[in-house]
Amino acid sequence: AQTKELVEPAAVALVGVGISTILGCVGFLQGMSVASFGDALFVLLGTDITRFVLPVIFCRFFVPASGSEGLRARFAWAAVVGVAASANMYLRAEGRLHNFSLLFGTQAASY
Repeated sequence: AQTKELVEPAAVALVGVGISTILGCVGFLQGMSVASFGDALFVLLGTDITRFVLPVIFCRFFVPASGSEGLRARFAWAAVVGVAASANMYLRAEGRLHNFSLLFGTQAASY
């Protein structure tokens, strides 16, 4: 019962940290008003990061490898799989990778 109480806030925190990190990396947060922050989030929803990477992170976090997999392990694996998804997307855009083997391999290894 205590684990279930931690999952929802943890998921919200994971998504919030992910979005904040993405926005921070792009440089959106420097001197930004609340309105422009909202505009930036709206634009972000149309990007490949939110269409591809965040669903992969969400899936790995909420589909644990076993009943005994802890919250920290799920966070860690979700982050690793998210980085692999980002790298896979980047390498495909550059033409250096023509499939999803990096993502699928990392996803399989996480289980």
